[in-house]
Amino acid sequence: MKVINFTASRHAVFYSPLIALISEGFLEKYEIKGVYHTPSPNVNVYEKISSGK
Repeated sequence: MKVINFTASRHAVFYSPLIALISEGFLEKYEIKGVYHTPSPNVNVYEKISSGK
């Protein structure tokens, strides 16, 4: 199963559809596992993504 990591840049209602997509298992129908991450304090999400971490 392929894994896709989703990282939010901040907490916002904007991410609700994405959270529902993962939590309700819609991706698993296509053999994809979605993992939702929230940023740790003092972590720049944009730098983390661009560095490939």
